[in-house]
Amino acid sequence: MTSSLPISESGNAKGGNAKKYIECQAELFEKDKKELLKIYEGKFVLYENGKVLDEGESRIEIVKRAYKKSGEVKPLFIAKVSCEEEPVYESMSPLVVEGSIFID
Repeated sequence: MTSSLPISESGNAKGGNAKKYIECQAELFEKDKKELLKIYEGKFVLYENGKVLDEGESRIEIVKRAYKKSGEVKPLFIAKVSCEEEPVYESMSPLVVEGSIFID
């Protein structure tokens, strides 16, 4: 799968395109949902450009690992793999995730 957004070396959106990046990832996620349900149903996944980069029981768990691994603050597309529709969350900072939880 391909994206028309500017992508950095790490595969993430560059220069103020966070909203477009999240929208693009959401579209790709929806296209792949049927296949994702077979493996990840009920789990949260960090999804980017057609690939699951991480999975877990909660967004917080995934966000902590992603920011610890990369060391940089960047947009992340994390969604629950479920037949039910879920709102899309955009997290630009590890300091504000699901309320006011500080991630160190």
